[in-house]
Amino acid sequence: MFVVEDTPELSRAIEAILRRDGFDPNVVGTAARVSREQLSLAVWKQPFDPCTNVIDVHINKLCKKLRKLGLLG
Repeated sequence: MFVVEDTPELSRAIEAILRRDGFDPNVVGTAARVSREQLSLAVWKQPFDPCTNVIDVHINKLCKKLRKLGLLG
């Protein structure tokens, strides 16, 4: 078990990724199949705005935390 300190938005993003159809924790890369539109709707309850990088910022924060824990290459 591992703990990732997060924000409510990051927590909802993780949940959206893990609940996505086709996600298999045994297959690397299956969690990457969640679109920005899907994340925007799941996390902020609004359509994706292509003029912002808010989703990229949150996913980058998640990746940094996972790398720090040794869970992401």
